[in-house]
Amino acid sequence: MVLARPPEVTPEKEPRGLPHIYPSGLVSVVEFAVVCAATKCIYAAPLALLVAMAWIQHHGFWYVNAAVVVAYLPTYFNGASDKVTPSQGGVQWDALRTHSVWHIMLRHFRLDCIRHCPLNPAERCIFGFHSTSAKCPPSVVLCGGMWERLFPHHPALVLLPTPYFYVPILREVLLWLGCVEATETVAHDALNNGLSLLYYPFNVRIENEVTVGGAPNAMSLAFDSEVGRHSVDMLSVMI
Repeated sequence: MVLARPPEVTPEKEPRGLPHIYPSGLVSVVEFAVVCAATKCIYAAPLALLVAMAWIQHHGFWYVNAAVVVAYLPTYFNGASDKVTPSQGGVQWDALRTHSVWHIMLRHFRLDCIRHCPLNPAERCIFGFHSTSAKCPPSVVLCGGMWERLFPHHPALVLLPTPYFYVPILREVLLWLGCVEATETVAHDALNNGLSLLYYPFNVRIENEVTVGGAPNAMSLAFDSEVGRHSVDMLSVMI
């Protein structure tokens, strides 16, 4: 039996992605819209919600605002910001976090992840981002499935300052993307559950509590304690 020869893949027939099919100008517009919606608009959404509720209140429909607030309160006070796993009450949404739509943001930030050496699958790590990494949102590093390809045996959470979780809507988005409060208790719980951690050494709640004489601050001492207690490695990340 003679099998048919597969057709040759010429440059005209080669599969191409959307950036190659559509005009470059349209691709740039779509990329800009997605990035703005996922970053800047998230911060503006709470303000837009307040304006909408003020308009509703002005027209006498106060009961609509009351119903929205009452329905949202259980979600706002569910304490998910210090829960590291869904079984504990966390709301990490892996399907959203690993969706390919995040690749557009990675293209926008020109984010290239290079792993210089493989890590021991049996060990947990604390990844500390260098201060020059502040231009890139921390949770973006975990998005699009990129982290799973680089470190398949190191599921991780992002530690953020507590005030981030005071802002409605922004709070939910951060929780879905695997962010939790940057406290010693949360770090201890995450490491006990086999999770690695990502954090900015200068971008945590207790960072401003610097002791007299330039001694290490409270959060740095707390993480040094966690490293010694759990025997984990501290690795630097440059973006």
